[in-house]
Formats: sequence, structure tokens, C-alpha cells
Amino acid sequence: MVVENRLARPAEFSDADHMKRLLVVSLLMLASTGHAPPAGALETGEIMPDWTLGDAAGRSVDFRQDSAGSASVVLFWMTTCPYCRALMPNLQKLADEFRGRSVKFYALNVWETGDPVAYLEKNGLSFRLLLDADAVARANDVKGTPGLFVVDAEGRVIYQRQSGEDELDVEIGVREALESALN
Repeated sequence: MVVENRLARPAEFSDADHMKRLLVVSLLMLASTGHAPPAGALETGEIMPDWTLGDAAGRSVDFRQDSAGSASVVLFWMTTCPYCRALMPNLQKLADEFRGRSVKFYALNVWETGDPVAYLEKNGLSFRLLLDADAVARANDVKGTPGLFVVDAEGRVIYQRQSGEDELDVEIGVREALESALN
């Protein structure tokens, strides 16, 4: 039985040319299957889009207005997310550390099946809880939890959690971003 190698390098191409062509074809295939990086992903240095959400007491919170003049930590989370549960005590430590300074902590609850109000109370977390944030997550291209952004007083993203970062790395990154934003 003869198997044809369709990826064989034509004689007129060098190995480097062949690898470049394979890379281009692979990227095109990824893009056509929907697995390419999202075109609308929020990047560091960009202005976070404004949003308005309701808090646990039913009050409406407009992000741009509420955070004016302050740095902000914006966490997209859900009660069933183990990474959120691991990260939130570190963020509470930072909220306590930066209390009295121009920093606000927002916990935007997404894709929820549990009770986020009870979860925050039970765990002694003092973040500003905002509910039903699924549309805001989509607008900021948050596809999983925890999604986390630090935003400076001008509304510019100065830090965002990268997939795979553990809670200690995130705590260090958030602290450094907040210190930078406040100086």
C-alpha cells in the first residue's frame, strides 16, 4: 500500500519556506474553524467600555460615573468557579490594603446558578456586587472566569489576568497595577 504524503516539501522550496507555508495554512484553518484569537478582545491600554448593572439592592451602577477618578478592579466571576474561589481571598486582601485610597473593587457576577449575595457574605468579601453581567462579559470578550481587569482613573485597562495565572501571580500583578495607577 502506498500512502501519499500531501505535506511533502516540493523540491523548489527550502525547509524554512515549507515551514512558513505550513504555518500560514494552519493559521488559516484555525481562523476558519472559529478558534482564532477574538478580534474584539479588550487589550491592555484600551478604554474599558462603559456599562450599567444593578447591584444586590437593586440600585443601578454606571461604571464610568461610579469609578470616575478612581482606579478599579473589575472581576467577572461565578460562585461555582474554583479559580474564582481561590482568587477572591487574595483580592479581598488587596481591597483591605487599598481601603481609603482611590480604588474600587467590582465583582460582576456572570453565568450564575448559585446565590452570589450569600456567597460574598459567607466568605467575608466586601466587593461591590453587580448582578447579571453576562452581556458586559460578552462586550469585554470575557469567555471564562475569573476574568479580571485593573482600570486606571481614565478608564484605561492597565492589567488583565492571563489564562493560567495562579492567584498569587494575579495578586502581585493587581497590586503593582494599582500602585502604578495611584502614583
